[in-house]
Amino acid sequence: MAIPKVNIGFSTGGLGVIRQFTGGSPGIIIPVAAAPVTHVMGTVKSYHTFDSLPAEFKTVQAIINYFLVADGVELFIMPVPTIKTIPLIYLLADTDAYAKKLVEASDKISFIGVVGINLLASVANSLVNAQALAASFVSKYRYITCIIPYSYKTADVTVDLTLGSSDRCGVLASYQGDEVGLILGKLAINPVSRNIGRVKDGSLPITACAVDGYTVPPLDVAKAMDVVETLNTKGLITIRTMVGKTGYYFTDDKLATIPGDYSNITNRRVIDKAAAITYDVYLNEVLDEAKVGTDGKLLPAYVAYLAGIIENAINGNMADEISGFSVYINPDQNVLSTSEIEIVLEITPFGYNRSLTVKLGLKNPNA
Repeated sequence: MAIPKVNIGFSTGGLGVIRQFTGGSPGIIIPVAAAPVTHVMGTVKSYHTFDSLPAEFKTVQAIINYFLVADGVELFIMPVPTIKTIPLIYLLADTDAYAKKLVEASDKISFIGVVGINLLASVANSLVNAQALAASFVSKYRYITCIIPYSYKTADVTVDLTLGSSDRCGVLASYQGDEVGLILGKLAINPVSRNIGRVKDGSLPITACAVDGYTVPPLDVAKAMDVVETLNTKGLITIRTMVGKTGYYFTDDKLATIPGDYSNITNRRVIDKAAAITYDVYLNEVLDEAKVGTDGKLLPAYVAYLAGIIENAINGNMADEISGFSVYINPDQNVLSTSEIEIVLEITPFGYNRSLTVKLGLKNPNA
């Protein structure tokens, strides 16, 4: 028998403190001729500030762009050989499977981008491979959004991405893919509900942007807003200028899929964050006793408990990122026979002012 003594334990949970979830961290793949001495090719390291980068990365425009937007916010970087094309980088079956390895490097990573020239002929394969990559992680309760650059040329007959089904991939019209860094930076610093094109956030930290970098001189978006409008209509993420505003802004945060609940990055990230919270909350309930009454129905107190724990978690993590949510648990479920409980959780997202229609006219008060 142990020496007699007073044992004091500390209970937890009395304050209702819950695990905190963010919108995730960005990962970026950079094709380079040679990796920095401090960073092995094909491996992943994270950096929090521009000053902390190896000298070789400080000259990569996409990385510069990221830290212009999100200096101080962690970025995971993977250098890969320049011989790897963007479709191959995303391909799960590729020998190197670089994008897969990037996502696997950290549970924090929830959105990734690849930098580089990606002509129209390669965009379709890039989308197929990136969507398959993201889908492969859903069963592992990892929710990934992929950003794919598209090196647009004026002569291209651009595919209409609003007819597609890649609801975890956004295609950015970008000559060399450098603006991928700007997207990752905007996603990193903003709540999951924030559109990357929000005007109130101010203009992007760039002084020029070509919609077609192959022309001589490169065709600046300021002189080609008709092209930008067309690309936007076809479901691409592009950069625009605005009358009355200086600088450049993203047009929208479209995903390469048919219009619907998850055809933009904001709704995708909102529901993905809610899914991650829900999994974390209810994992703890697996194989616990389900309380039922003499009629076999779930007891009201147990139903209230199951609803309450997810309400606390969503409120604690997403109160400022959604308009509202509801939980419904049918107490008549036959858990004794099925060993299953269905819980219906519905998120009400924010609406977005994509178009403001103002009716303006003259009025004579004495008429």
